[in-house]
Amino acid sequence: MSTYQIYSSLINQTHKQLRKILPKKERQSKSAAMRFVINNEPDFIHTLDFLIFCEEWSWMQSGHHTLFPESEDVLRRLASADFETRELSSLEMPFGSFVLAMPKGYEIDGVEMPSVLVTWGRFDEYGEERMAPLTDHLGLPRLGNRYPESSKGLMGLQIVYRDHQRKKDLVYARCSLTADQFHDLLKSRTLEDFQSRAGHYENSSFRAILDNDHHDLVIQFHMLKTIIAIAIFNQATDGVHIKEGVPTSKVKMIGRIPGERSVASTLSMPGIDKDSISPEAHYRRWHFRQLTHERYYQGEHSHKARGSRWTFVRDAYVGAPTESAYTLEEKDS
Repeated sequence: MSTYQIYSSLINQTHKQLRKILPKKERQSKSAAMRFVINNEPDFIHTLDFLIFCEEWSWMQSGHHTLFPESEDVLRRLASADFETRELSSLEMPFGSFVLAMPKGYEIDGVEMPSVLVTWGRFDEYGEERMAPLTDHLGLPRLGNRYPESSKGLMGLQIVYRDHQRKKDLVYARCSLTADQFHDLLKSRTLEDFQSRAGHYENSSFRAILDNDHHDLVIQFHMLKTIIAIAIFNQATDGVHIKEGVPTSKVKMIGRIPGERSVASTLSMPGIDKDSISPEAHYRRWHFRQLTHERYYQGEHSHKARGSRWTFVRDAYVGAPTESAYTLEEKDS
């Protein structure tokens, strides 16, 4: 049986904590719990937790979409992949809102990776797409978009996770990036490099890597790269490796509310052929190269945005009698 951690929402956890003090007729209502918090904390709508409420509500209303990596190997190969990019404004996520389920026990640098909530969309539409659905549902005035005019047209990525090192305090961490930052952050090879690059953005009102504790930096560094890599991998392989359903017939989910229905998809990967490997062969990681030349956007691809096509070279034992690498497109040269 495969065991996965599933993002445990702040809405659900808040509801759970407030059920003992809510009026009896409202104890079963998540909406009542959110109204209680907002009514008793006048500044709550200006906090990070309120944005997390909005993003979680959007995810819930879209069907609790959850993406299951087929195995830890999928995540490790994505996290260690090489990228040749020029710019990533044409990047597309597989879903606008989804939870990335995490194989239990999956660690990087001694830090267990949490399941994360991923939100993707244009920054100048954030108020309408993410905030308005919740405020309308709760009968609150619409708050408008909080991001500056300079964010107009930029695609934004938000990731949220529960900080299990401070589980008793119900602490959630969130980081928010624009697509024009992805190219820079993908260059990071070490945690120190990531911290240096991320620090360049920390004073911006809408671009933020939050919390510089070591375990948070490890999580944010690897989760951001993994999520971006999932999007690139999905585009490079025309979506054939994301399929409906869970990875196996028996999946244990830790953190999911009993009876909570979700739309599940599985992220699989092409296999690596290890037959006939010579002693001189060396392992080559997954490699992605962005296609930007105009010749790749003609004919059947003329409707696609420049930069939205990729070559994908899967891992291989280079020097083996039969290499296992292949590309999905010709090289951009």
